Amino acid sequence: MRATRIPRTLFLSMALLFPASSFASVSISVGGNVWYAWWQPAWSDGKILTNELLPAYAATHFLGIDSKNFSSSGSFLAGPSLSIGFLKRWSISSVFLIGKYVHRSSGFAPYLSFIPTAFLPSSILAGFSHQTYTRRSMKMESDTTVSCSLHRHVKLFAGFKYQGYAYDEEFKELLATDLSTWKSRDEVNQYGGGVGLGGTVPLGANFFLLGSASAIALWGYETTTFSAHWYWGISPPHAVTLGIPLNGRGRFFSYGCSASLSLAYYIARIGTTVSIGGRYQVLFYRQKYRDIFRNDVAMNIVKGKYDHFYGVTFSMTYSFRIGGKSEGEESPG
Repeated sequence: MRATRIPRTLFLSMALLFPASSFASVSISVGGNVWYAWWQPAWSDGKILTNELLPAYAATHFLGIDSKNFSSSGSFLAGPSLSIGFLKRWSISSVFLIGKYVHRSSGFAPYLSFIPTAFLPSSILAGFSHQTYTRRSMKMESDTTVSCSLHRHVKLFAGFKYQGYAYDEEFKELLATDLSTWKSRDEVNQYGGGVGLGGTVPLGANFFLLGSASAIALWGYETTTFSAHWYWGISPPHAVTLGIPLNGRGRFFSYGCSASLSLAYYIARIGTTVSIGGRYQVLFYRQKYRDIFRNDVAMNIVKGKYDHFYGVTFSMTYSFRIGGKSEGEESPG
């Protein structure tokens, strides 16, 4: 999974739109961000749909599973940030974050399995099985925004947002007559944008209260691949097959909001701002899912589900000015 090139294109476009003289005096802020965040994905209820070809059986296997819920996973994310201010009121900023998550689920849950074949009687099974999932994810986020100060302490911003993840999954299912295991990889990339307001409230003694709220809309694309599929049972006695996903690509649309609040302290001697606070983001998912044959589902059924991402944020930012004269102490907002 590759990070998008759009942030770099945006910076170049802004440089071309304004003459060089406009940037005679610019302020630059460079920093690092660390978050400890909990992530409850839209697929955390464990509803899964697979549609794969089993060459060993010369058959197509449709499998629907409603597993026990995945527990929320907390983890650290970290990354750099860059902000360029110009024309007194305008600024361009970009933040990138990356981190690892592990989600697990284990318990008894219902399933439905359907294998239509031309050479053997079709197989339809329904019931309960003991299912164990382990999903190890690499999650990434990138926000690039252009903002304009409406007031000294209020700004309007809009921009591009990317978020994505890729997880490697191991699934084990135990029934009364057999044991099956599969390994797969699921990759999701979401692109879109947002618009919002940010504010800075001076508290005195170089302390500031920073807040922001925004609306978000994202288009998502999912790709699933199976690396292995093992089966051990009574009939046939044993088999090892490689499942080839027939519907390995999915699509969905999500929208929601994000809000953050933090306390910042400006260290004037070294031009550095330190802040600590919190952030919360929620997205609602829409997905075309009619039946097992007509859908935009690659692996996870996320239609009508919510994705929650929230946690504690910490950042340290160093600011300096190129050209022009400083007009006094600037707020970190």
